[in-house]
Amino acid sequence: MAHGLSLCVISIGIILYICLTIIDYANWRYLALTIAVQIFFALRGGAWLHSVIPPMLQEGSPPSDAELASASTGIFSLQGLSSLSVSLQEEWDVAIENLAFGCTYGKRNCITSAMYDGKITLRKIVSLVGEKLGQGVLVCR
Repeated sequence: MAHGLSLCVISIGIILYICLTIIDYANWRYLALTIAVQIFFALRGGAWLHSVIPPMLQEGSPPSDAELASASTGIFSLQGLSSLSVSLQEEWDVAIENLAFGCTYGKRNCITSAMYDGKITLRKIVSLVGEKLGQGVLVCR
């Protein structure tokens, strides 16, 4: 989840930087600082993130320091940057899985069986959640 959160913040930072460049108010140092902090968070923030998310979204124990240090996959590692397209696809797949897990309250609500029946895609997540929201259901058990 730390990787996905970091990717979102970096993406928002880049979009904000582009928008601010258009109006001639951008500063590359803020973008560089945002990216540096998010790389650190993606690599070392898993244990902290595990402690602050709601218990229903916690699965297993928090990652240990050894697990965090040995994680050399994804775009936040040198190995991952060498095969960028594969790493981006891997990050996307994990982000989609995390989004599905969050939308099903940790695989505990009424859309869990439909969500995990077959391949999980962004379209499937949006359609299932949208259908429930369209019915006026905000919490389903």
